[in-house]
Amino acid sequence: MGAASHKIQRILREADVEVRHSSSTKLQSLLTTHKDKRHSKNLPGVYRIPCECLKVYIGETGRSFATRLKEHQAHGRRDERDKSAIIHHAHTCEHRILWDESRLITQVPNWYQRRVREALEIEVHNTVPQDNGLHLSNIWLTLLDNQAN
Repeated sequence: MGAASHKIQRILREADVEVRHSSSTKLQSLLTTHKDKRHSKNLPGVYRIPCECLKVYIGETGRSFATRLKEHQAHGRRDERDKSAIIHHAHTCEHRILWDESRLITQVPNWYQRRVREALEIEVHNTVPQDNGLHLSNIWLTLLDNQAN
């Protein structure tokens, strides 16, 4: 209400009455936000790139997934097979990479947690030959086997 609200607030403060200037909570404010959500391609995390042979490449990145995917594609254009396991696999086996089906499996901002999740995902997927990343203890592998059954 402008200046009138502040004058009333000062008068009521002298009587130990607290006044707050805010609107009541409305359903719309609970369901919507003014902030744009970040698209999953712009987040760091663990990702998968599938091949037509039904194998997948599992990787992790601390940068945006879209940036990392473009790097894999650039390695393919430049025939840099030693820089990307999925590119090496596709060239060696003469397979087609399904770039449009590539996706972020999960967002993980923390480096160590990403490495652990990447290693777990490599264990549970039919992956192209690649570096397994972080070594997992047999205890973890037993737990994964129990969940699969």
